Amino acid sequence: MNKQREMDFRTPLFISYSGGRTSAYMVEKLLEEYSDQHFFIILFSNTGQEHDKTLEFVHKCDQRWQERYGVKVIWLEAIVHPEKGMGTRHRIVSYETATRFSDIGDETPFAQVIAKYGLPGPASPQICTRELKGAVMRSYTRDYEKANKIKCYTAIGMRADEPKRIMSEADRARYRVVYPLYHWFPTEKADVLDYWEDQEFDLEIPEHYGNCVSCWKKSKAKHIRLVKEHPEFYRFFKRMEGLHENTNNKEGYAPRRFFREERTVDDLFKLAERIPINVIPPTDEEEVGGCNESCEAATPEALGLADEA
Repeated sequence: MNKQREMDFRTPLFISYSGGRTSAYMVEKLLEEYSDQHFFIILFSNTGQEHDKTLEFVHKCDQRWQERYGVKVIWLEAIVHPEKGMGTRHRIVSYETATRFSDIGDETPFAQVIAKYGLPGPASPQICTRELKGAVMRSYTRDYEKANKIKCYTAIGMRADEPKRIMSEADRARYRVVYPLYHWFPTEKADVLDYWEDQEFDLEIPEHYGNCVSCWKKSKAKHIRLVKEHPEFYRFFKRMEGLHENTNNKEGYAPRRFFREERTVDDLFKLAERIPINVIPPTDEEEVGGCNESCEAATPEALGLADEA
């Protein structure tokens, strides 16, 4: 790593790659148009609850970028220390060894995060993004910066049609964050979809399957549709609810619930039984704060950058 940096005078730039179309488009444009200026380090933090097709898409992108530009995706997962005061670290995995959503055992990164911090959800929304994405990525970037005695910026894939998700200029400088899709080559969602329609492969899942398959941020309509289409998506959180509804909870507080409106997995299944699939809205993508907003490490806290200022 050090020898490579000694011979390469381009500025290193970390890329937070979420595994979706938008951030993949950002990587493509950066590699194509900015490789003469930057040495790119592409980081994908796998939570273990992404759809298998998401991992396939990341793998295909990884192969393409290696063939075209000689740059690979670094696949990361969390190492969670159960001891209080010990922060989450990272381990490097691969497409072949990465955790799948069908793995529901206690040894998975997501299960270990829940065992330490409790169930994520509306009452504790940052747990999963903070520990499974932000802390993991920051563990890697800290090690890289320390080894190379430098401080690097991180590129995040917020688009031009997502202005509310963009940090202020002062915070961008403070936390060393750039938004290429907003400032360097303004891009909207339609541009991204048009681009991938013309490529030899695409992310082969409906939008409501994206991010973690049973993410609490998804709307009620999305969850009802998912329960009917793929009830197996909920096996992991059904198990976690049974084990950890009171983990890391304050005394006297009600048990934690993963889903909105204090719903459990059983509540969602009962709701789905009562509602015919033909009355569920076919799309529900414009919900503010919903799962159409990818769970990228998009804030200083989630990125683990707040203590670096």
